[in-house]
Amino acid sequence: MEAIVCARWVAESIEGTNAGPLSASPTADALPVHPIRRSCGPIVSQGLGVLRDRDAIGRVVQSLYPIATGQSAASDPALVGLMIAVAAYRREESRGGHCRTDFPDTLPAAVPSSISLVDALSAAREIVETETCSQERAVVTLNPLLPLMYEPLVKTALARRSRPRRRHHRGRDRSRPTSGASLVLRARQPGVVAGLDVARCAFQTISPAITVEVERPDGSTVAPGRDRSRPSTGRRAAC
Repeated sequence: MEAIVCARWVAESIEGTNAGPLSASPTADALPVHPIRRSCGPIVSQGLGVLRDRDAIGRVVQSLYPIATGQSAASDPALVGLMIAVAAYRREESRGGHCRTDFPDTLPAAVPSSISLVDALSAAREIVETETCSQERAVVTLNPLLPLMYEPLVKTALARRSRPRRRHHRGRDRSRPTSGASLVLRARQPGVVAGLDVARCAFQTISPAITVEVERPDGSTVAPGRDRSRPSTGRRAAC
């Protein structure tokens, strides 16, 4: 894009100069890429290209914010990219060479804008919180699998892993009430929930008395530590 915009200026600047012999210059392959460029460059390129939208820019802000607020050598370049991303996030129109695919129209008049470092960090923090909440609320509708597709696999896998155990009751009083047992399945990292029907089948194959309470259905986006399901059962079934 810079070549298209500045080509005429470059041509005028070199017009009339003597064309001497060209000297060899190092090729792009011979120039090493700085590690900082490897860390921040791909992030900026993915969301701040010629075509951009709110979701892509929001992901850039989410990725650059922890780097920009850190103490590494990449913090300063990440901060520059973060300020560009915040300004692009706020600009809800298409102007110049950049197009917001979600806002393709150009406003009647251009409005000059400026942003300070403090404002950029504050706005970035709000964007990160907003995007995180939106991702957690987002639910993708998934068609459930037919039990015929996974029940045989689940039963075969459980049969291979289970080993017969010798049971010793030792005169246990069966008249005493048994307490229940429960556990919670939580996400260890960000992701999308999938396979709860298979998990429910596995628990209920072990014991039909086990019940599974789903907190987040398949297709839900979850953050680390968020509950996905709560299987519970009677004491004997858990054993």
